[in-house]
Amino acid sequence: MIEALFAGLGNMFATGVGILLLGAIAGALFVLWDWRIALLGAVFIHLGACSILVLVHGVPGLVAAGQLLAVTLAAAMLAIAGFLHADSKSLHQAGNWPLRLLALVFVVIAWWYLDPGYTLPYFSQPETDFMLWTGMCALVMWSFSGSPLMAGAALLLWSTPMYALASVLLPGSGLPVVVGITDVILALACSYLVLLEPPAVRRTTWRSASSSVAAAVAPLKRRMREAPPPRPAAGTTMASEPIQEKAAH
Repeated sequence: MIEALFAGLGNMFATGVGILLLGAIAGALFVLWDWRIALLGAVFIHLGACSILVLVHGVPGLVAAGQLLAVTLAAAMLAIAGFLHADSKSLHQAGNWPLRLLALVFVVIAWWYLDPGYTLPYFSQPETDFMLWTGMCALVMWSFSGSPLMAGAALLLWSTPMYALASVLLPGSGLPVVVGITDVILALACSYLVLLEPPAVRRTTWRSASSSVAAAVAPLKRRMREAPPPRPAAGTTMASEPIQEKAAH
């Protein structure tokens, strides 16, 4: 039943359009730069990769399901840490989206210019390109990220080609299980680092305090500006000085 489910999904993903869709999602995760979308996209890319491996390379369905379960568990731990500590300092935009899009376009141009046309053993050319592209997207996310949460999402994306190589090139070695366990342990470490981060509330607190002080001082300054001029002393008039000057002449 599990093999039939993965095979049915593999009929959709093991095509040119399906591989292009998975590659486009991997690039969109870097451009959008949202940890929720990144975690969901990493799980979806793993689902597509596992379906292709079961349909094309005959990977056992239980092995693929175990890897998908490990990735889903790792993504769930990261998501829980993100929701519990959503105000951490490092959860900020890594530049703006035009900068990230420009970096991604630069990677595409460099890959197109330096493409060696190398094909991995037992893999077709589209599968090799997909694994290399996924690995490069994960590396670019690592290079732009200062957040353990986004680093964990990039780690899940990076494990996609690692799992494919371990499942096809070394099927009976138990290395796919090691990859899944590594995903869970590193995701747990990233979640712990997210929870250890200090919240970014102190800066906003100082800003709100300064703004409240300024709002309290503003009426006092306005009253000082609108204060009436001092009245002349008793027995004197405003025109007394000019009259005295005329009398002197």
